[in-house]
Amino acid sequence: MRRPPLSVVVAGLLVATGLATSLTRATNAPVNSVANTQATSTALYCTGLPANASDAVTFLNQSGRARTVTATVVSSDGTPQSPAPLVVAAHASATLPVAGLAKDQSAAVSATVSGGGVVAFMNVGTTTTPCVASGVTTWSATGLSTAVGSSALVSLYNPTETPAVVNVTAATGAGFSAPASFQGLAISGHTQVELDLGTAIVNQGNIGVHVKVLRGVVVALGVQNSGTTLSFTTGSAPTSSAIFPAVTTTQGASAVIDVMNPSGTSANVTMAVRLGSYNIPNQTLTVAPYSVGAVTITPNPAIAAAGDAQVTVHSTTPVVSALATGVALSHGATSTVSLSPAPTVGKRFTAQWSAASTLDQLSLTNVSTSQLKVDVAINGATQTLTLAAKQTSLIDNANQGASVTVSATRDDLVVVGVVHTTPAGIALLTPLYGG
Repeated sequence: MRRPPLSVVVAGLLVATGLATSLTRATNAPVNSVANTQATSTALYCTGLPANASDAVTFLNQSGRARTVTATVVSSDGTPQSPAPLVVAAHASATLPVAGLAKDQSAAVSATVSGGGVVAFMNVGTTTTPCVASGVTTWSATGLSTAVGSSALVSLYNPTETPAVVNVTAATGAGFSAPASFQGLAISGHTQVELDLGTAIVNQGNIGVHVKVLRGVVVALGVQNSGTTLSFTTGSAPTSSAIFPAVTTTQGASAVIDVMNPSGTSANVTMAVRLGSYNIPNQTLTVAPYSVGAVTITPNPAIAAAGDAQVTVHSTTPVVSALATGVALSHGATSTVSLSPAPTVGKRFTAQWSAASTLDQLSLTNVSTSQLKVDVAINGATQTLTLAAKQTSLIDNANQGASVTVSATRDDLVVVGVVHTTPAGIALLTPLYGG
């Protein structure tokens, strides 16, 4: 059984679609699309959901009419359960508990909504992870770890009647890996499977994963269990540019940008670090074809311990990047790893945090070279901000179960939820559900 996350470790999610012209446009899972309120029906899928007593799926209705959600919970042993339909009032949320429905240690949820304007989130402990609106034919993630004390899974759910066939390959510091047991993997219709990376890739940190669907589509999620910290990665598409707006530099913390190069050409990667008035040299690395690399932001003798830094990743060839945070140990190791994929750039974002989580701050970043007007609503209280070019602004918030909507005038915005943990100041963040 997976261990639940520490109560102090919380990550929040928003969803976003359009990408800024200053960043390469990504084409990963359609998690990054705000619900269409005019749609006649909506499909939503979640996978990799632990079957603990407090775990649930929350449906957020952004439309002006009540919606009925008909869901099926599929255990990893293939057992389906169909709870009573769930009615979600206009501009409100409703929760579907998974306990008692999942018959194994993890589950997938397939939901049909009578109309548009509804998005869904997995609430696991104090984390929140967005569900998706459709399956994909390719999926990538990096930063997963099977080092001692950690386990890494890739959860795959087939949302259709047609059997899916997938190949799963990996990249490590030793290069490309295609475990035989992960090739030609057949997934029956409406079935979830979980691949334990540790059965094929033993005691490795920073594992990059690529899922190629040969037939059909799948919903994919990376599940990282490190010590008592459980985190999820929705993955990200290879891009030549990405931004991490709130990377901790706190004393005692660990913050690493992991990079996977999925191509046959070496990637020359440059990371620009902005931290207050400090003049910090660019951090660079070269990642060999079909391999991985990493840059340690914290601890780093060239980077002061002075709050949250903004890190922008540029690469000569598209790469997959992720932020891994944890607690630095005296011998240079990290006690835990919590993963956050590269945030999406967009125009409109929304999220519903679980009642168990407390959103400390909302980080808003204008990635463009001109001013950007942004409207922010947290639990119905609205404010308007004007962000200067390349500016990051933090909004303090101490609400549990926060409902967040952010709208910008252009597709030039990155929004992440920030939750501080022990030691104080470590920020764990994930992209918000938006578009």
